[in-house]
Amino acid sequence: MTIEPGIYYDIPNEAYHASDGVSASQIKAAVKRSLLHMKMGKGHAMAQATADQGSAVHAGVLEPEKDLVDCIEVTARRGDAWKTPSEKSRAKGNIPLPVADYERYQFSCKALFDDEYIGPILTDERRVTEASIFAVHPRTGILLKARPDLFIQERSLLVDVKTTTNAKPKDWIKAFYDFQYDLQAYYYQLVARLAGVNCNNFAFAVVEKDAPYATHLFRVTPEVMGRAETIVERC
Repeated sequence: MTIEPGIYYDIPNEAYHASDGVSASQIKAAVKRSLLHMKMGKGHAMAQATADQGSAVHAGVLEPEKDLVDCIEVTARRGDAWKTPSEKSRAKGNIPLPVADYERYQFSCKALFDDEYIGPILTDERRVTEASIFAVHPRTGILLKARPDLFIQERSLLVDVKTTTNAKPKDWIKAFYDFQYDLQAYYYQLVARLAGVNCNNFAFAVVEKDAPYATHLFRVTPEVMGRAETIVERC
């Protein structure tokens, strides 16, 4: 399915992922593995439980009014007690979590809202969340797509929310490069700019998935963006 270049505010997440266009995940797969891995959709998968926890926190802080996270009254992801209600939850487009994971998700969301720097960003009335952006790369003519978590044009700011096991700056910076978040930051900024959203600042709002649920706002420097630009453009 091909979607014309532009910014769309009502495209479901599933429709966005099914649409044509090169995404940040594909760029990362190409750089980390190969172009063949990118074309075959390999190289950026993660465990379902890990993906669910991250998706739940995103839903809880970006679209809390939609109530997209379901608590399944089980202690483990196995058996019919988990399978049947979790399948019903996913069929509605929701994210099912066992009790313990649901409690962790709630604490992570609260920690982000309570952070003195992150909280005001998440509650800014000018914010735009979960917009689907499509643009044509001017040099190659390739269709690009991105779905940034949040942007505030008036603050020239793009933000991505990340869950992590360790938000300590020294340790998270290592994960930043291991997971190629620098490439993601440049790519999102590029696609947004081509579509007319000029945000010169990019930050990652990071929260731990377990107690004490430490948070940190990491701003991406121009030097990091410059290195990422070289890699993404070559790809």
